[in-house]
Amino acid sequence: MTGRRCACTASTPTRDPGSTTGETFSDTPPCLPVREQSSTIDGHAVVNTSFPSHRSLITAGVGAKLLHHCRKYLRKSILTAYVGAVLNHRQKNLREAILDAESHHQRTKRSLNFLSSRSTDPAGDSVHTLVDTDIVFLIPDDSTNASKVSASSIAVHPKMKPMSLDILIIFLLFLFSLKCNAKTEAEALLTWKSSLFNIPQSLNSWSLTNATNHCHWFGITCNSAGGIVELNLPNCSLSGTLDELDFTSLSNLTKLNLSKNMLFGSIPQKFSALSKLISLEMGYNHFETSNFSEFKTMPTLTYLSLRSNNFPVMEFPSFILNCTNLTVLDLSVNEFKGTIPDSLGTNLVKLQYLNLSFNSFSGLIPSSIHNLVHLQKMILIHNQLSGLIPAEIGNMTSLEQLDMNGNSLEGTLPSTMSQLENLMYLDLSYNYNLTGSIPTGLGKGGLLHFANFSGNGFSGELPESLCSGFKLEYLDVGYNNFDGALPSWLRNCTELKQIVLSGNYFSGSLPTDWGHCTSLTSFIIDANNISGVIPKEFGNMTSLHYLSLASNSLIGVIPKELGNLTSLQQLSLDLNFLTGEIPKEFGNMTSLQHMNLASNSLTGEIPKELGNMTSLQELSLASNSLTGEIPKELGSMTSLQDLSFVKIMIYQA
Repeated sequence: MTGRRCACTASTPTRDPGSTTGETFSDTPPCLPVREQSSTIDGHAVVNTSFPSHRSLITAGVGAKLLHHCRKYLRKSILTAYVGAVLNHRQKNLREAILDAESHHQRTKRSLNFLSSRSTDPAGDSVHTLVDTDIVFLIPDDSTNASKVSASSIAVHPKMKPMSLDILIIFLLFLFSLKCNAKTEAEALLTWKSSLFNIPQSLNSWSLTNATNHCHWFGITCNSAGGIVELNLPNCSLSGTLDELDFTSLSNLTKLNLSKNMLFGSIPQKFSALSKLISLEMGYNHFETSNFSEFKTMPTLTYLSLRSNNFPVMEFPSFILNCTNLTVLDLSVNEFKGTIPDSLGTNLVKLQYLNLSFNSFSGLIPSSIHNLVHLQKMILIHNQLSGLIPAEIGNMTSLEQLDMNGNSLEGTLPSTMSQLENLMYLDLSYNYNLTGSIPTGLGKGGLLHFANFSGNGFSGELPESLCSGFKLEYLDVGYNNFDGALPSWLRNCTELKQIVLSGNYFSGSLPTDWGHCTSLTSFIIDANNISGVIPKEFGNMTSLHYLSLASNSLIGVIPKELGNLTSLQQLSLDLNFLTGEIPKEFGNMTSLQHMNLASNSLTGEIPKELGNMTSLQELSLASNSLTGEIPKELGSMTSLQDLSFVKIMIYQA
């Protein structure tokens, strides 16, 4: 390709007619080189092939002066913008962005139309709107030049209609600003890194020599323009504060995850100015103070976790109530106090996950929660909530997990809870003052697999609907006021693994068909009024880890078949009326760690086979009628904490 070049000329400076600062400009551009048409220009591939056959290149700085010169001298021209890739290795993404922008304009007009501001050139000609004008974007083929954008990239053709270059200049300034912003983002992160007390090896890629390649730094994700959109540094052993992290330089951030570190101090108010932030995870740190009242509304935020920090005692942060797009909110394991705001149920209607557990929230559960129709998990455990569970909870039909244990809730359960057909996990344990019966139909959706009602005052019958889908795996109704025979439907609940019925008034005998429940790992029915013998069929429940029949009225001998329970870790048969000898087959239970046979009427000698129970840590045989010597084989029980304790218990009878 051949080219014609003009010499740079000097001229008498004149004042810009629109300037209020007295700034002067040259009457002519510094240089106007002209080149011939070519399919490639200086080794750069043409993206839009409608470039002119004759071009003039302006080699002036991009800024106010260039804009002024363009208004004066670029008349009747088509513009060719050599924009380049702003950052190294970003050619493909930039090309796509440029073509997308061009396509967007071409949808409204066949050619790009620009509206120019009106001004007057030295000849008195007004600036007109350019119609039927193409803009050509040239992308460097050589990636080493990918970050070079100069004013000499602007080309004009003298055969086209006049226009203003305002929009083009703004576009070029935008490209330059991306490069400058990228540098600012990198510098902001490096400044913060230098302030940390502990700099992990994972941040070795964060270096000044590698600043132009910041999109490949550990924990960094960039958009197509090279702006940082994600900062993910969970569990990186970071120790320090956020005081030196300039959030205003990270204006493109959509995700910030600094959870599970050792950060302390305050969460700066300025991070709430991140207008594009979608996800914020700051949990499991040691942040002590934050003036949440000064935080701005964060309308784009959908995920917020401040879990497990050292915030001072404070009320529910009010700024959160204005984050109306939140779907996940986790404030658990802090010292928040006061009531749960009623506006939580009216403002945060998109919530799907709410965790306020292990705080000091008090008062009533707001009835407005019925608006949270998308909520799937509500976890309020270990607070000081009181009063009734609102009947409106039945409207929250998306609920899959409802966990309110460890509060002071009272009264009966609303019958509307039977409408929660998607419920899979329900824990109302240890509220102490919940009374009445469990609503008929609770769990009728057939999805319930965990139900805990322990530590309350419930009475009546256990509804069979709890296992209507045969998916129930865990049932704990311990320490309530249930009575009558053990529910027969429990034995048909084939997925049941753990049953806790202790501390009630259940009576009657133990049916033999419990032996068919071979999936059971825990069968705990101590402190009831169960009578009769221990069925030998219990020896078929070979998956059992915990078997507690203590504090009942059981009689007869201990079946030797219990020796088949080789996975058993805890056996409690104390405080009954059992007779006979300790089965020597117990020596087969080599996984057993705790065995309590105290306070029965057992006789005979201690079987030497118990010496095979090498995992045993606790052995209680007190208050029986055992005779003979302690077998020397018990010396093999190396995990046992105190053999003398065994001797005292044996002869205590």
